[in-house]
Amino acid sequence: MAANDISGVLRISGRVAISPTDFSGSFPFGGTEIGSVGSVVSVPGNFSAVIEGEEFGGHVLDTVISTRGYIVAFMLRTYDDDAWSTVFPFTEAGGVSGKTLVRVNPTTSRPGSLGSAQAVSLLFYPDNPLHHPALYFKKAIPEIDEAAELASDLRTEFQVPAIFRAIPPASGDTAQQGLFEDFTL
Repeated sequence: MAANDISGVLRISGRVAISPTDFSGSFPFGGTEIGSVGSVVSVPGNFSAVIEGEEFGGHVLDTVISTRGYIVAFMLRTYDDDAWSTVFPFTEAGGVSGKTLVRVNPTTSRPGSLGSAQAVSLLFYPDNPLHHPALYFKKAIPEIDEAAELASDLRTEFQVPAIFRAIPPASGDTAQQGLFEDFTL
């Protein structure tokens, strides 16, 4: 076991790219960087079902390990066309500005469609990739947090809470987290 070393405590900042295609180059690795992000949080999908022994008064006898998926969430801090058109399900280019316009119209928007149709690959790339862990989802469904509140006032930074839910790809890992140099597409 390693000795306690406070210098090993991490504060990780980084950038996010969608649809990277080649990890041998430089960021965004053939993909598209999506604006400034903050408050990046990943939720590992490991899950254990507890096996209790009723004959022993309900004591835990064992667990069954499974995987339930992986999630990464972050705040989009800029009005970035690539980010907005990725995370919002109903967008188009604005007729005058050309900027991404979110348009929810119950007669033309298609509620009930599968999120996997919007899936992208997603890479969180740390500013210090030699020492800080990166995160890669080969296939992830973009979502907006259901409880999202988009602040529009001078005291609060405007941020859009984005969530990416990893789903199994046709082949390969669902998620990879660790040093970027060990990642494969």
